[in-house]
Amino acid sequence: MGRPRVAIITLTRDRLEYTKACLQRLWETETFPFDHFVWDNGSEDGTVEWLSENRDKFESLHLHPENVGISLAHNAFLDHVDGAGYDVVIKLDNDCWVKTRGAVRRVAEFVVNCGFPVIAGPLVHGLKAGLRVPKDPQLIARERFGDIGIGGIFMAAPGDFAHEFRNDVGRPKAYGQDTDIHVWAQKVGWREGHILTVEVEHYRTSTGQEADLPGYHARKASEVRTPPDQQRTRGLCW
Repeated sequence: MGRPRVAIITLTRDRLEYTKACLQRLWETETFPFDHFVWDNGSEDGTVEWLSENRDKFESLHLHPENVGISLAHNAFLDHVDGAGYDVVIKLDNDCWVKTRGAVRRVAEFVVNCGFPVIAGPLVHGLKAGLRVPKDPQLIARERFGDIGIGGIFMAAPGDFAHEFRNDVGRPKAYGQDTDIHVWAQKVGWREGHILTVEVEHYRTSTGQEADLPGYHARKASEVRTPPDQQRTRGLCW
């Protein structure tokens, strides 16, 4: 096939420094074309203003007035890009700092050329749990690929993912959608794994993030226990 069409989806909520670092690094290191869809979940720290100033860099920017939670926002992303003919959908978290130049191109080309349905990601540095490196990687689609449960800050999948997967909206607001993705992938038989030659960093590392923004993480911890308000978010759309 020709050059794959790529959609990147990014959810933001406060942490303006992190969003700036993530996106500016992406713009500096990637020349491969992609459509970037950004949803802000009620930021109050200048993120909305900064995103608006850079609106021309996004295919679509949605500034939601309140936090509806990760799962609902993620589903709205997928509803929005479903049927648009993308070959690859990449979930890029706003605390992902790309180390390898051309990461989007390399991951996207792997996804469309590997010959099996896959959720693929780069090696992620800076996680509190440490880096798990597959012992026996395979050479697939010209990349060293290892089957292993991947981190969630950079996840790429074929375009069918946007049609077939949706998060459980009954999860608490701050419950990471990544677990739902892993469970779904295992259920439907999609492989998961790292492309060992592409690397990213968890910006400021997990422990550094906790030290940077204790108030943010305390608020997030409370939201892990708080289910979304289904009445207020019913019918949510882009």
